[in-house]
Amino acid sequence: MLAEVSGDNAFAESFFQRHILGNEVIDYAPLLGRARLLLRLSNPGDAYFGASFDGSGGELRISAPTNFGSPAHRAGLDQDDVVLELAARRVQDTGALRRLLADHSPGDRVTVSYRRRDGTRGVEDLTLSENPEIRIVPIEETGSSLSEAQQRFRNDWLGSRAR
Repeated sequence: MLAEVSGDNAFAESFFQRHILGNEVIDYAPLLGRARLLLRLSNPGDAYFGASFDGSGGELRISAPTNFGSPAHRAGLDQDDVVLELAARRVQDTGALRRLLADHSPGDRVTVSYRRRDGTRGVEDLTLSENPEIRIVPIEETGSSLSEAQQRFRNDWLGSRAR
């Protein structure tokens, strides 16, 4: 199907071998670049912890597996752990966590106190990273413009083929 849609059998074969059957991470930038779409950090410079939380009930419980390679993951925190303190400040909900992270920068080292089923634990040296969340930005948002051919390509690529 990919070969049919792309019109390029070699591309489709290579894509499947590398990214579907293999384990190579897809580099979206050149693919999006053909349509003059750019990948940009959503929140550059923001400190990042690397976990999803459920802040209901007056405690900050990690609600899903921590993001692989994130500060929380590297520190050994995981799903169902309850974060009690971060940087020696009590955190009981996601709002408190957001405010605390806003006071820090990527690279800052903080302490973490958390509760797991078998008791309370601490991490003395969790290094916050930069928020890796990305967004897709049309080149026009950077002050550049599209040629007619680029606009046509983007419209053909993103437009509906439903009849």
